[in-house]
Amino acid sequence: MRALVRTAGGDRQGGVDGAKLQDDLGIPERDFLVACTYLADEGWITVDRGPGDRPTTIRLTPRGVGWPRAGTERAAEPAAPQHAPE
Repeated sequence: MRALVRTAGGDRQGGVDGAKLQDDLGIPERDFLVACTYLADEGWITVDRGPGDRPTTIRLTPRGVGWPRAGTERAAEPAAPQHAPE
């Protein structure tokens, strides 16, 4: 969430390029897909998907926009998704 808020900058309602965010985070595609799905299912973000179910644009929801103000960052940060065995 911190990286998404930081990448969105002042335009928290605007979309963030999914490929750029994944690259900025330096995480494998599978982990990025799992994280996006989890955060979307929890109501923190919405995700526009392209071919192969890849996140193309990620937007904060009203809940996600309020995330930094919801309390301390650590307390308000969504829990990391559990990885399913491959």
